[in-house]
Amino acid sequence: MRESAIVRAALAALVLLAGGCGGQEENAPKAAPEAASAPRTGVWFNGDFESGTLGGWARDSARRDSIVVVEEPVRRGRFAARVNLETGDVAADKERVELKLGDRSLERERAANGREVWYGWSLFVPAAFEDPPEGTFQIVAQWHHRPPPARREGASAPVSGAPPLTLYLARPT
Repeated sequence: MRESAIVRAALAALVLLAGGCGGQEENAPKAAPEAASAPRTGVWFNGDFESGTLGGWARDSARRDSIVVVEEPVRRGRFAARVNLETGDVAADKERVELKLGDRSLERERAANGREVWYGWSLFVPAAFEDPPEGTFQIVAQWHHRPPPARREGASAPVSGAPPLTLYLARPT
C-alpha cells in the first residue's frame, strides 16, 4: 500500500473502531455506561457491534472487507468496527467507506423534526497515524442527520449540502 493509501486507511480506521452509535430520546448521558450491554431506557437503536456482526448497519463501500468487526482495539465491550479505505476504493462517486442505518424507517420515525435525539460514537486515532500533508486535511467522519435527499419525503428534487457535523484532521500551512 502506498504511503498516501496508508494515511487514508489510518484515517478511515478511526471512524468506528471504538464502538457504535445510536439514538436516544432522553437527555444525553453524562458518561459512557460501564458495560457495553448496560440497559438504557429510551434507546431505539444501539449499533455497538457487540453481536460480533454489522447487524443493523448497511455497508456502502467498494470492497466487502473495507468494514469488518474486530476484537481489538475496542473502547469497551468485546467488539468494534474497523473501517479501511484504500486509494481507488470508489463507492458511489468518491473514495469512501460508509455505514448507514440498515432500517432507515427508524431514522425517519425517531429523528422527526421537533424531536430531541442524541447520538454518540467513539473515534480511535492510531499511534502510527501520519498527519496529512501540509496545507491539507482529511475527513475522518461525517454525520448525516436525515435520509439521502432523493428519499426525503416531499422533496421535489435532490437537495445537497454539507453534513451538519464533519470531523477532520488538518495540517495548516
